[in-house]
Amino acid sequence: MKNINLFSGYDKQISLALGFFDCMHIGHRKILDDVKQSASEIGCETALLTFENNYFETLGKHEKLIYTFDERKDLLESLSLDTLISCVFDKNFMSLTSDEFLLLLNKFDIRAIVCGFDYRFGSDKADIYKLENYCLQKRIQYRVQPPVTHDGVKISATEIRKALNANRIDLANFYLGDKFFIQGEVIRGRSVGHTYGFPTANIKVSDDKLLPQGVYAAETHLDGVKYTVLVNIGGKPTFGIDKPTVEAYIISYKGDLYGKKIKISLVKYIRPIQKFSDKTELAKQIQKDLSEATL
Repeated sequence: MKNINLFSGYDKQISLALGFFDCMHIGHRKILDDVKQSASEIGCETALLTFENNYFETLGKHEKLIYTFDERKDLLESLSLDTLISCVFDKNFMSLTSDEFLLLLNKFDIRAIVCGFDYRFGSDKADIYKLENYCLQKRIQYRVQPPVTHDGVKISATEIRKALNANRIDLANFYLGDKFFIQGEVIRGRSVGHTYGFPTANIKVSDDKLLPQGVYAAETHLDGVKYTVLVNIGGKPTFGIDKPTVEAYIISYKGDLYGKKIKISLVKYIRPIQKFSDKTELAKQIQKDLSEATL
């Protein structure tokens, strides 16, 4: 998958998905399916526009990202996207009018555009009808994806955040169409886990990443082998540590992971973060957690 900067342009013919895309929930996946269908009919590449940074900060909001830019890149590559178009969402970009944004699109040989029904763009918050008029003028194929709902709720990044923050990993995974994952480099931690029988991998993640607090059953793939994982996301109150971390016990794995990138996919919520009287009590609880994680 190629990564092209929005301001650089691209001379290949593309079918383009427009949106924020801070995750790829089942509504987003339908947009991508439409892009793939258009690209197949026309005979061009698939493309998607997203942002490289936490755009919420530029908007003055204190929100974390469901998936970081690096996580989205890997996810979109796994979904067979040909070309990722990206830029930083800063004050300059935010100040662009809809007309100026459409001028940027002129840098690309766009043959089809697909977006959601509620897509807005530009500082003037132009809607899909302006985009439709642009496509008509440019003779660009244009498709709008209607809302995708479940039990009367429109599936959105907002609903996924609510589910994750409420430890409803089952619901979040349903909305996402796949397991919510955390990806990062394995770094050296305090090396305490091995002293009570549970050596863990400490995963360095971006400060922009949304981390649902708690103990979870998870899974990972290493060297082509699937492993069950018990992962602690949050502080370590037993040891007086409040700063949230991601600490994973990969059951039966014996290799050295330091410095490697690892992806942990959450499967089931087990319990909240708790403070124990000592390491012995913590080890007893972890043994109980493992019995739930390996069911």
